[in-house]
Amino acid sequence: MNLNNLVLQYAKANLELDGAYRLSIPPGSKVSAQTTMKGVCGFVIPIRGEAKFTVCNEDYALKQGVVLHAGSGMELSKEVIGNENWEFILLHYRVLQEEKHKESLFHMHYTINIFPDQNEEIIRTLDSIISLQKEYGTKHMLTTKILLYELISKLFIFSEIREKLEPKDPIDEVLSYIHGHLDENLSVAEIAENFQWSAKQFHYSFQKKLGVAPKKYIMDTKIKRAKRLLLESDLAIAEIASRIGYEDPLHFSRIFKRNTGISPSVFRKQFEKNPC
Repeated sequence: MNLNNLVLQYAKANLELDGAYRLSIPPGSKVSAQTTMKGVCGFVIPIRGEAKFTVCNEDYALKQGVVLHAGSGMELSKEVIGNENWEFILLHYRVLQEEKHKESLFHMHYTINIFPDQNEEIIRTLDSIISLQKEYGTKHMLTTKILLYELISKLFIFSEIREKLEPKDPIDEVLSYIHGHLDENLSVAEIAENFQWSAKQFHYSFQKKLGVAPKKYIMDTKIKRAKRLLLESDLAIAEIASRIGYEDPLHFSRIFKRNTGISPSVFRKQFEKNPC
């Protein structure tokens, strides 16, 4: 998710708080086959413990400093990891006077990474929102709305600060390269050579960090990009194939079906029933 594009989406949006809640789930808890609330978007802000959330078949490891956003009516499952209670704040908001097109906030799921001490400041802002929502009157409504925008602004500012201050991992640079060249026929050997690694060392370092071989990661990432383009745009199948490095759309369709079990056109049609 491009941070600048995301900030622009929020800058243009008219938002309204729907509710904010402090919640706690015991260790070992697991919930599957849920959907997020219809008509609202939400942030999950961890306080303590760890959990695995799966939104629209994409996994997110949540802990302090990793904030999750999910859109409206999305498939959701969650599992508490470890022996601690999973404590978090759930904030729902509405987007007023927005057409729910494929690129709207209603159809976005992503995470924002911030430092743990920044997470504490976010929690303080959320506690103020939770306290104010118990009050009534136009003054409190205005203050709550201001705090909602302040919260979202802080999340993006803190995320940018963390990105600038964190030391760069060589594998992270490789990942940036892969994501920036998905429209090419990426070769693992060529990537290793570009970053001046032996093929063996590159494969070992990559798999050690990500738990998956480079070739599979590239394929999985291309398929994820194709899914997003199918759901978030009206591009022709041939154009989508080209954008992830396949000049032959029939070959792309075979690869897509091999990895997902259905063709690109069938996958796109399913969007009408499921915003994921």
